[in-house]
Amino acid sequence: MHLIKQLKGHSGAKVSLYKQHNQYLVVKENYKKARESVDILNALPFATPHVQQVTDDRIVMEYIQGQDMKSYLESATTKDIHKLISYIE
Repeated sequence: MHLIKQLKGHSGAKVSLYKQHNQYLVVKENYKKARESVDILNALPFATPHVQQVTDDRIVMEYIQGQDMKSYLESATTKDIHKLISYIE
């Protein structure tokens, strides 16, 4: 795997973006809730990144390019936020 860049996360884990062959992967290391997070991802009723490997403190998953939630909320209109709230509810 080739390190592309360090990403910002809010879990306290070290989050890195790697390229392996033609695929981008996210690796979260020193993540105490790795297994619990995978259980939550698998239970969600919408598409989530495919998890390739999980240990007690590490997750390797596919990278899905997109806007992070903080950036989305900073630029969202009131209508966009109401749509998001309706979707969550």
